[in-house]
Order: sequence, then structure tokens, then C-alpha cells
Amino acid sequence: MIIDSWQRHPFLRLLMPLVVGILCGDVFPHVLSAWEYVAGFLLFLFIIGRYKHTGWVYGAAVYLFLGGTGFCLMSWQQGKTAFPFSGKTAVYRVCIREHPEERERSILCRVALLGEVEKDTVTGCPRNHLFLAYFPKDSATATLRRGDELLVSARLVPPANNGNPDEFDYARYLRRKGYSGTAYVADGHWRKTGHDASRTVSQVALDYREKVVGLYRSLGFETDELAVLSALTVGDKEELSDDIVETY
Repeated sequence: MIIDSWQRHPFLRLLMPLVVGILCGDVFPHVLSAWEYVAGFLLFLFIIGRYKHTGWVYGAAVYLFLGGTGFCLMSWQQGKTAFPFSGKTAVYRVCIREHPEERERSILCRVALLGEVEKDTVTGCPRNHLFLAYFPKDSATATLRRGDELLVSARLVPPANNGNPDEFDYARYLRRKGYSGTAYVADGHWRKTGHDASRTVSQVALDYREKVVGLYRSLGFETDELAVLSALTVGDKEELSDDIVETY
């Protein structure tokens, strides 16, 4: 039965090596370089042209190519988060990419690195890496908005776990989300320098999502009902409690 289903759905046969490649790229990132992938692609074209009438050789070449593609896609995605951390406090130019989130004791801002002050912003400090920046909760940080450009004095650190056994791998989770690390900006160690009013497609989508959630609030939905409704309809999971997630 499994073999018949496998033959009736050839798409699954092509999907499986791609999935295996993605999983391997997640476990062993940065193993395969772009040039090695190009060489493998050229070899794939040669095999296809040379052995196109030999079934098992053709199939093996397609499987290896799809597996290598999935591996490289995941490896390159994780490579985007690689950052040369110095371990020292420095002054950086950053831009807030999403609406700040109010936490219990801080304000969380998802920021993109624009450069490091007193260094060449291209070679001295990689640009456009994403970081989670935590600000103290006060009247000044309450005015922060998406698009604000800031000068911050902070120490950038890579994502880290608490070190507890069997805990959630928070560091890997952040890297999968595209974040290179985190930073804490102390009170008085930041200054607003400008505002970028342009919006990406994803930012426009987030704005509409917030409007929909606001509509739910105006209709009287609150607490857990609001959290579940927002998660199911527009994918907003910020209000979901651990108990609700565990129940589902």
C-alpha cells in the first residue's frame, strides 16, 4: 500500500530528499559552500545529459540534487545570522523594524544593525543583521515606534540558553527566526536620530494584523478568547499563555 501511494504521488518522492537536506542543513550548517554547490549543480547537469536513459542513475542524481538544494538553503539561511561578536560595549546605529513590545520589566525592540560608530559601516561592522534589543521601561522608551533610527551604546551578544537540561533551545529558535543576537540598552545609553517612514510588505501585513486584533478588542474579546482568536485567524501568537499552548 505504501509503495502504491508512493508511486501515485511522485511529488512526495521529490519532496522527501528536499526535506532531508533541510534537516541536515539545520544540524550541520556552514558545511557546504556556494562554490561546492555550483560544482554539484554542474555535475548534476552532466549526469542528466549523459545518463538520461538510465533510470536509476537519473533518479539518484535528482535525489542528490534536491537534497543538496535543501541543505544549502538552510545552511545559507543560518549563515545570514553569523556575526563577529567582539564582546565589548560599542555605539551602534540601529533601526526599529517592528512595533516595540511591552514586557513585564522592559521594552523589546526588534532592530536592524545599520553600522557601528567610529568604524567603517561596511567592513568594520556587518549591516542589516537583526537583533533583539531590550530597553528599560520608562516614559522615554514608551515613545519608541517602528522606523525610529537610534544610536545605542550596548554589548551585542549571541543567543544563549540558560543551560538547564532538556530546556527549550531558545538560541536555535532565534537563529531560525533570523536574529543574530541580543542586547540590553541601559537607561540613558540611547538617542533617537531620525525616522524611516518606509514600510516593507511584511510590515504592511503586520499593520493590518494589528488592525484586525484591535477590531477583536472593540468587539469585546479579551484575555484567552482574544489570544486564541488572534492566533487562529491572523497568526498573532504574542498573547498566548503557556497553559493555552500546552492545552492545544
